Amino acid sequence: MEQQGKIDKAKEEYQQGENKLMQERRRLNRELNKQNYQKKRRRSEYDPEYASRTHRLVVKGGVFEHFYPETSDMTEPEFYQLIDGLNANAGVRNQILSQITIVHSERGSDG
Repeated sequence: MEQQGKIDKAKEEYQQGENKLMQERRRLNRELNKQNYQKKRRRSEYDPEYASRTHRLVVKGGVFEHFYPETSDMTEPEFYQLIDGLNANAGVRNQILSQITIVHSERGSDG
């Protein structure tokens, strides 16, 4: 009987060790995730192209929302569906591309 008690105690200690190991692995994983998140947040601080792109996208999104305020409560998939629908319409797509071409040619002639 004493032998069984030692075995049971050893099993319990082993399980406690396993639990502790799992806890430490989770803690390490949380720390690594936290570091990665903070690194991504700081990217705009040391990567001016990234910050510039982010600013440009926010401004352009704001302009779109200014002209079409109904889009402000759209989810991301709904917004993609809207843009995809506009892009699928050949007339709309050609008009947008035509305006882009005009802007680029005007910019080229000014420079």
